[in-house]
Amino acid sequence: MEWPFKRYGPHSLAMGLDGKYYTTNAFANSIGVFNPESREWEPSIFAGLRAIYPHTVRIDKSGFVWFTIAGRERVGRVDPVTKESTLIELPDVESGGLAGGTQPYGIDINPADGSIWYSRLFGDKIGRIDPDTLSVKEFDSPVRGPRRMRFDQQDGTLWLTGYWGYSEGKLARITTRSDGFESKVYSLPEFEEGYGPAPYALGVHPQTGDVWLNENMTDRFFRFIPDEERFAVYPAPLTGTYTRDFSFTEDGKACTSNNPLPMVALEGGVGEIICIEIMKDAPSAISGLADAVVSSEYEP
Repeated sequence: MEWPFKRYGPHSLAMGLDGKYYTTNAFANSIGVFNPESREWEPSIFAGLRAIYPHTVRIDKSGFVWFTIAGRERVGRVDPVTKESTLIELPDVESGGLAGGTQPYGIDINPADGSIWYSRLFGDKIGRIDPDTLSVKEFDSPVRGPRRMRFDQQDGTLWLTGYWGYSEGKLARITTRSDGFESKVYSLPEFEEGYGPAPYALGVHPQTGDVWLNENMTDRFFRFIPDEERFAVYPAPLTGTYTRDFSFTEDGKACTSNNPLPMVALEGGVGEIICIEIMKDAPSAISGLADAVVSSEYEP
């Protein structure tokens, strides 16, 4: 089935095992397929009429494409080979959102057992899906407003950001089990008293295991060092900064895009890519730029 409209609204992307990029097309109930070798889009995979607003996407070890469905209480799975779509209904949960619904949001794959974990932003729940039986278990979230989550691919720790109405900035360190989890919660440093941070997304550095957090209220970035249980804080180069996610280069830099809506909210009014390089021989610091170099590249 083809979506009748030609507005797709790609939201998130992940590279599949076949080397192609898969996008969640938020406006088209579909998964987009981009071939970087041919530099062309292949036909989208329709996820279903009930797959309203596909959101965050991840790829498992079998190549299946998993994604949250923010407009409905579901998680989706697409087989990129057969094009078959499966929608998994989530348990009924009381909504804390103004418009109703809990908004399934973050999702990631446990590297140890292949289980799928997800968050429900306005339901204060996190859940686990068995990849074989597709059975669902849900638990109370250790943080309010659970949003983005990432597994450390080395030790299997699940990291989760949480905020509610941009008033509580929390980071949860989670050890998952098939029947639940154990967690420890850390409060991000305030800009000053009464001005709390708003963590949005996070990424786990594949070489160091440090957790990098996007913070979108006080023009700062955070790096949490798990072994020391402390934060390093870095000021952004421009005011009005709003970043979306962290990715990492082969030489170890932590990079993020700076693209608030509207763009005029950003100082200079031009989107940018920001990369932070940790200086190995510099003294460590609780805050500031003593152990990093921040650079940004402007897109014309």
